[in-house]
Amino acid sequence: TGRPFSCAISRTDTCVIQVTANPSIVDVVSSGNLTPGSGPVSVSAVVNPAGLYSYTWTVPSGVAVPPVNQASLNTTVHGWYKVVATPDPVTLPACSPSTDSVYVYTGPTVSRNGNDTICWNTNPSITGTQITNLPTGVSVTGYQWQYRMGATGSWNDLLGQTVWSALNRINVSGLLDIRLRVNLSNSVVVSSNSVSIQVLPPLQRSVMSVVSPGTSTICYNGSISLAITPSLGSTNVIAYQWQRKPLVGGDWTEIFPRNTNLTRTISSLTSSTMFRVVSSDTSVYTCGSVISDT
Repeated sequence: TGRPFSCAISRTDTCVIQVTANPSIVDVVSSGNLTPGSGPVSVSAVVNPAGLYSYTWTVPSGVAVPPVNQASLNTTVHGWYKVVATPDPVTLPACSPSTDSVYVYTGPTVSRNGNDTICWNTNPSITGTQITNLPTGVSVTGYQWQYRMGATGSWNDLLGQTVWSALNRINVSGLLDIRLRVNLSNSVVVSSNSVSIQVLPPLQRSVMSVVSPGTSTICYNGSISLAITPSLGSTNVIAYQWQRKPLVGGDWTEIFPRNTNLTRTISSLTSSTMFRVVSSDTSVYTCGSVISDT
């Protein structure tokens, strides 16, 4: 350590010189970065060589300064954490103080401002905040909205959803956790808190078939019986409206009397006619309509 040592050596003597290097804090490390709404992270000072030290902490405003014998702390406040480690003069008399610091980042905050259940491919009314509390020289390189199924599982990107202020339409169905991930210029990645939302599956169009007479060709003034498959999806609270139009020209019109069944018999047909069914979600969510094949 720069101090001279000397000893007299005879032919049968051995001189052992113990040299203790100046300590260096291997790192002031944090257990992670802060996520809004979650618990604290720990910040620790690790020194080398091991021994007795006193720790002088410099912490962000609002954080209690730890006592000098404390090498770690728990925090929910972002900012710089600096430590000066001073070795014990008795056990490490030749060593000098050393210092290091770490910046604890915090992620953005997201909020759900609308219903907890929405239709597929509609606006979820989920908003985010922008990160501004960054150290000098560090900037945001990108935002990315993500989802996962329920409260477990891996996070997946919502493609094209990279605007921090609001999440656009969601075309993934199920009970979802939603968060906003942020990439920083120093390769640090932070994430927001998560909010949950139930996205109903899309309404599926019905498929039509001829029940009787087994073919779509009938005699003049004859009858035909048709059937459709159920329009699954959404809330499965579905109303079916049968419609008809001339094969050539004309507009679609409702068939009266109205019949919301999955089967329908149409009588006294005197011209070539097309048929279809409009399936509509009639639940409180009113998730739109789809049209069957013809």
